[in-house]
Amino acid sequence: SEKRGTRTWSGRLKAGTYPVECRMANHRPSLQYVKVEENKTQTISLDPPTPINGTLALLCTPDASISIDGKNVGVTPLNLEIIIGSHDITFTRENYKSVTKTAIVSENQVTNVSATLQDFTRMTIDSRPEGALLVINGDSVGVTPYSNEMTSGNYDIRLTYPGYRPFEQRVHLDSSNPFKTFV
Repeated sequence: SEKRGTRTWSGRLKAGTYPVECRMANHRPSLQYVKVEENKTQTISLDPPTPINGTLALLCTPDASISIDGKNVGVTPLNLEIIIGSHDITFTRENYKSVTKTAIVSENQVTNVSATLQDFTRMTIDSRPEGALLVINGDSVGVTPYSNEMTSGNYDIRLTYPGYRPFEQRVHLDSSNPFKTFV
């Protein structure tokens, strides 16, 4: 009933039989009885604690790569037995904005986690001269140079700069072809 160490312990004990328990968060403890003999040095290896598991059922639209607590585990759809507790799940796919969710996994339970990824591309607008007022879809967003992640779709671009004719163009951004250049 006393904590004697973490991972390893060495010390003196009187001869006798002792219950020794190994514990770890989200695991079932292991219990062994160890017989200590008088005037004898002993090395004892204990059984490790047993993980307590639940199941994660992971879905994503569109299908995506999954990492759990920073470790890549596969691609959706995926059912995965995992140790109970809180886990950070990240869904990623090229040209889509990643989504991270936290799930609490319980013993012998299925925890459903789903995500919908939004496609995006990076819109970068530069002008000569720099500092042109930029309006996208009627909203003033600042001056050039400008860079921002945008979802796929059509955008009305307007650039104005004192002493220059306004520049207007409708631009289609598509995550499958993220680079668009115009002059």
